[in-house]
Amino acid sequence: MRIGSLNCSLATRYPTAKEIRETRTTPVIRMMFPSLILTNSFIFDSIRIMATSKATGSSRLGRDSQPKYLGVKITAGQAVKAGQILIRQRGTHFFPGKNVAKGGDNTLFALKEGVAQFQTKKRTSFNNSQKLVKVVSVK
Repeated sequence: MRIGSLNCSLATRYPTAKEIRETRTTPVIRMMFPSLILTNSFIFDSIRIMATSKATGSSRLGRDSQPKYLGVKITAGQAVKAGQILIRQRGTHFFPGKNVAKGGDNTLFALKEGVAQFQTKKRTSFNNSQKLVKVVSVK
C-alpha cells in the first residue's frame, strides 16, 4: 500500500463507506434486493433490532418541582409575633414597612410583636416617576 510518498505495508487501512454498508447489511437482504443500495435506515425499517437494555419505566415527563408555598400568611389586623413570616414571595410584590424586614429570598417577616397592617402608598423612583406599591407594617 502506498500512503503519500511513503511505501507502508503495515499502515492502518480504514474501510470505505461502501464497505461499511456492505458489512452492516445481512446476506438475506442483499440477495432479496440486489439492485438497491442498502443503508442503515433501510435495515432498521425492515429488521426488528433487539434492545440492548431493558426499558425500565423511562419517561420524559415527571420532573415536577416541589411546591414553594408562596403567598400571604397573615391577614390585616391579625396579631403577629417577632420573627413570624408575613409574606413569602418571589420579587417584591409587597414592600416592608415599619417593624417589618425583608429576607434574602424577599420574604417579609415581623421584627416586633404587634398587629399587621397592609397599606397602598405612592413610591417615587429614581427618575421621579411614581407608582403605587403595597406596604406591610406591624404596629
